[in-house]
Amino acid sequence: MKEVVEKEDGAKEVESSNNSIPLSPYSNLKRGLSEEDLKTPAVQRILLSEVDKLENRSLELESQLKERNESFERLKDNYHTVDKERSILNEKFNTSISQEVLYSFC
Repeated sequence: MKEVVEKEDGAKEVESSNNSIPLSPYSNLKRGLSEEDLKTPAVQRILLSEVDKLENRSLELESQLKERNESFERLKDNYHTVDKERSILNEKFNTSISQEVLYSFC
């Protein structure tokens, strides 16, 4: 289904489907803003609203990143601890085998 959308600089055909719903009501708007557009209070409010949304999302992502970094540091510490314990146990096992071989030889 095609719609004709009238604009100041002429008519433009826009394809729309009944199955797709845009995430934002502003997704099909023309992106270029003139100086006159930027001076209107409505556009300024919309832009400020978008800035606030992006700041909130940025803070949320930063907090998630911080949590994951902390989790990674804990896992890294645990890995090093377990790796040391494994090395100690391997050494004990190797000495035990050598003692058994020496004992059986005698």
